[in-house]
Amino acid sequence: MTDFEPPVRFALRNTSGPFDLERIYSLKEGPQGTGLTFQFTMSPHGPMTLVFPLVRRTIERQVRTNIARLRDSLRPRSHHQS
Repeated sequence: MTDFEPPVRFALRNTSGPFDLERIYSLKEGPQGTGLTFQFTMSPHGPMTLVFPLVRRTIERQVRTNIARLRDSLRPRSHHQS
């Protein structure tokens, strides 16, 4: 953990593996609930610097898909009565 400001922000950094990875999560209250801003920075090193341009779009898609799943799982579910 590289930053922790409850309840508005926290950040994580990973430096092992083929990428240095930093993720910053910021939370902000709004009229429709709490909003989440997510910043994601990957810095390849070693041989991955050659491959990274080829896999970057796939990684970006996976991150967007995961954030959408998180958003959908946090939305209130409507209860329909028959």
